[in-house]
Amino acid sequence: MSDIREWLKRKDQNPDKHDPQDHDHADLERIWQATADMPRPPEPDIERHWRELSVAMAETHAKPSWSPGRFLTLTTTALCILMALWIFVAKDNDRIIRTKRGEHQQLELADGSKIRLNADSALRIYRDFDEAHRKVALEGEAYFEVKPSQQAFVVEVADLEVTVLGTQFNIRSREYGVEIGVYSGVIEVQTDQNNFLTLKAGQHMFCPTNGPPEAIAMLADEHGPPWLQGGLRLQDTALVDVCLELERRYDVRILIQDASIQNKRVSGWLDGQDARTVMQSLCYLTETQLVESENQFVITL
Repeated sequence: MSDIREWLKRKDQNPDKHDPQDHDHADLERIWQATADMPRPPEPDIERHWRELSVAMAETHAKPSWSPGRFLTLTTTALCILMALWIFVAKDNDRIIRTKRGEHQQLELADGSKIRLNADSALRIYRDFDEAHRKVALEGEAYFEVKPSQQAFVVEVADLEVTVLGTQFNIRSREYGVEIGVYSGVIEVQTDQNNFLTLKAGQHMFCPTNGPPEAIAMLADEHGPPWLQGGLRLQDTALVDVCLELERRYDVRILIQDASIQNKRVSGWLDGQDARTVMQSLCYLTETQLVESENQFVITL
């Protein structure tokens, strides 16, 4: 190609001079001039061709291979999904009873046991509950009167499991831990996989949220939990926890204005049928002041 260009250059510079190579390049000159105006082929679209190749490769790899091993894997996966779906639907069929703040409920189960649910609490009755399968789950507080039977009655609460045959007891589950008091009969409390505690009538236990169970103590109220008697017994209880309890019971809002008294310890008995009376008693016990506004109480120094 360089020879042709050199020859054409000489021809342009000396059009009348004879070149011995004219005979050899005459045909090439005619071809060169004839093709000078021919359109050039378009530049290849490299990105488009690469995309088309990538799609073709992906489709090749995506083609299913129906080998026996693959079929078994897909079948097993499908069965697992169906089982998980069945468990989810079955759990949704459990009966759940909830109470709002300031509300109590009393119910009787299929085995004849009776439960009184305190305010802001929830009881899950499993769908297969009957005289042969007696298990429930509790969030909040409830008083149980379990009908005697050879089949154990089980209450799941927080990380504990309470097992009884026939007795009367109260369970309170809060953010700080679980309290259990027995008023008749005997119960067994499983605190973890290998530890069990036995509580008899007149005994009480407390299991903190982050710690081992405290020593078993005697009940302060032998005739039933204070909330069923319209009162609230406080035993070295933090003021902030007392206020949370009263908010559940009376469906009010309580603010502690000074953070320094939130953990002030309170002991005593609060008795009253309305929130105002109870709040006045609480402020008397804690030597604080009470400011009341619309459905709200403020405790100040």
